[in-house]
Amino acid sequence: LFLSRRLNEILEDHIRSCMPDIGNRVKTMLRDAQAELQQYGDDDGQTEQQQRAVVLNCITRFCQNFSEHMQGRSRLKDQSVLYGPARMRHIFTFEFRRSVNDLDSRHALTDEDIHTVRRNAVGVHADLFVPNAAFETLVKQLILQLEDPAAVCVRTVSEELKTLLRDVLETTKELSRFSELRDRVWRECIVYLTERNRVAGEFVQNLINMEVAYINTDNPEFEKIRTGVYRLMAAHQGMAAQKE
Repeated sequence: LFLSRRLNEILEDHIRSCMPDIGNRVKTMLRDAQAELQQYGDDDGQTEQQQRAVVLNCITRFCQNFSEHMQGRSRLKDQSVLYGPARMRHIFTFEFRRSVNDLDSRHALTDEDIHTVRRNAVGVHADLFVPNAAFETLVKQLILQLEDPAAVCVRTVSEELKTLLRDVLETTKELSRFSELRDRVWRECIVYLTERNRVAGEFVQNLINMEVAYINTDNPEFEKIRTGVYRLMAAHQGMAAQKE
């Protein structure tokens, strides 16, 4: 009996000593929950203006999170891989450059191609000199090789942006309460991204078409290339003359 009474006294003393701290923590948690709930808004009794304010707050927070990710201020769980803007920069500065540097004109233009272009440029006339038209035709074929690497670059950046958008949506807690709003934001972002992807592809294609439309053979940068191509074409011309 004495032991039971003593244990009860110890338990009561422990409860009295802990209750103020527990009460303070509960009050703090309630205040935080009420503040967060106030940001989301109540289900009942809201005016249309208040509902719009809640939606606007969610979208604003999503945009802020996306901006933070683009600035590299996101908290990544996996630091062993490139992600988001760092990955896109890597695509532009390394992968696309490597794809362009790997283009080999020797495989794109065979000896037979060069000979055919040279003959087509003079028609029925004798080719005493290497025509500029043949040179420009060959250069245009080389420029058109940039289409595939450029298209791959645009497509890869677009896929990385989709991944980034998905991660931002998942980490924006303001949107976690409204599943329909989150899905609508995702759909609108994909529609906008798809349209911008199409515009970017057209812009890149227009740049290539502009370079193909006019070959500035007077550019100093073309001097070495032009000399080498002319020598190569002259060699083909001499070989063709010997065969004939």
